[in-house]
Amino acid sequence: MSYFVKRWFGRDDAAALNRVMEIAADIKRDLVQSDLLGVPPWHWIVDEMKCRNIRTYVNCLEAVHAVRESDPQGRIPKVDVSICIRMEERRILSQIAQQAGTIYLITSRTDLAKLLAVKLGVTVAKAYTIPPPASDPEEREGEMRRDGHLFEAYDRIRADLRNVRQGDVYFVAAGFLGKCYALDIKLQGGIAIDIGYVADLWTGFESRPEAEAPDIRL
Repeated sequence: MSYFVKRWFGRDDAAALNRVMEIAADIKRDLVQSDLLGVPPWHWIVDEMKCRNIRTYVNCLEAVHAVRESDPQGRIPKVDVSICIRMEERRILSQIAQQAGTIYLITSRTDLAKLLAVKLGVTVAKAYTIPPPASDPEEREGEMRRDGHLFEAYDRIRADLRNVRQGDVYFVAAGFLGKCYALDIKLQGGIAIDIGYVADLWTGFESRPEAEAPDIRL
């Protein structure tokens, strides 16, 4: 866990570790209140093992375990975790944004709000910008310490989400922490859609070069 905290958030002190453990517990509780749960498909897990991507393989298994632990009775519908990509291949997410007219964003893609306006005619009422995850812990450590997702942006965004209004539509692309944001939005009466990797693909940013993804750029 300490490696995870340093790699992704540029922090390795005891206080940071304790906060992350608290947030991890929050995420597990939040899963129970989801309307849908995305689960990594089995072929992903097999492929990661074949490629010897052990850390990703373990992450997939942990995600499956967290879902089962959160919903042992199978009450919540389960879907392939890549469902948003499949939806946007049919431009369903684009249509949702256009029908809403005005949406909110939580993403690291700073160019997405402008693209949505220009390409789809969608007004982005507010875009919460989060720092991208560190792909190289040594290269990004200093930057993440200055302006990390945890804990500066995370605390600021969760505080502001207390102002969500009934029916507000949020497109969320914020990794694990997006689960917390989505539940905050839902409990305030808003509609949260975790678009995940679609935010990258919309802007033509290839954040997962090892994955085969369709061209769904806006």
